[in-house]
Amino acid sequence: MTQILNEYLFNTQHQSSHLFSVLSVEERSELTDTAVTRLIRKGHSIFEEGQQPQGLVFLAKGSAKVYKVGTGVREQIVRLVRPQSFVGYKALFAEKAHTTTAEAMDASEIIVYNKEVLFRIMDVNPAFSRRIIRALANELSFNYSRLINLTQKHIRGRLAETLLLISELYGFEEDGSTLKASFTRENLAHFSNMTTSNAIRTLKVFEKEGLILTKGKRLGLIDHVLLREISESE
Repeated sequence: MTQILNEYLFNTQHQSSHLFSVLSVEERSELTDTAVTRLIRKGHSIFEEGQQPQGLVFLAKGSAKVYKVGTGVREQIVRLVRPQSFVGYKALFAEKAHTTTAEAMDASEIIVYNKEVLFRIMDVNPAFSRRIIRALANELSFNYSRLINLTQKHIRGRLAETLLLISELYGFEEDGSTLKASFTRENLAHFSNMTTSNAIRTLKVFEKEGLILTKGKRLGLIDHVLLREISESE
């Protein structure tokens, strides 16, 4: 387990290094020695709304969605989580229960860093604390922009934005067009704040217009430029 943890904590190619690079070797070792790894099956929860955070959760492998169930038991996806990303840290640092649920969309592996150790390091390492504050501020800024877009854009603009965001988060297969991540039509709808029927109908229109290509459950993006124009203007 230590070797797996060290891979994500010390490898400078991983996102975790950006946050942890200001830690001393001793502080990193303390985090590694007290962390635990967990395998999460597809469709199973990483954490649930109402639960108390157990530590700083790092999605080492796989993908996840963070959602909240609203009126009419309708799911609203508020964030997509790519590999090498932290999740659920707002509740951790607020020292409150989770207000959302995180669910693995693929077989995933997480690392949970001990919160007592984390808080102790934050108390003595102001540079580390500033990195965390910056990360929270950046996510808050993104969430504000996302909220405005979901309320002001039309259906086509919202779905185009979602497809482009998925491509930025997860990338493409070797063909350069097929999205690496596989999303159900329902998940696309829940992340775009629309009904599933509207998402399906709009995807069909996009395909007729030559913007995308459907490959079963997989999607390919054909015209990135026009999708960007739709995202910004509709």
